[in-house]
Amino acid sequence: MSPEDKLRVHEEIATLYYNSSGGITHDEAYSMPIFIRAFNIRWLINQKNKEKEAQDKQSTSTTPTPRGPPPNISPRRPPK
Repeated sequence: MSPEDKLRVHEEIATLYYNSSGGITHDEAYSMPIFIRAFNIRWLINQKNKEKEAQDKQSTSTTPTPRGPPPNISPRRPPK
């Protein structure tokens, strides 16, 4: 295995255990068959993209609208 391949494998492992929120340990990711590790990485990428889209959609739909003072309320006048 070339040094570049080793780096790629360890990046995949780190991606899996870092983004799984404790669901997959380093040892589990390391001993995982390649096709399952690749599937899990693709699934994580898709899931993170869906979460980002939902967050972007929510943030654009909840933009505050500027409002003036409430109706029928006048400012308080100081006593004379």
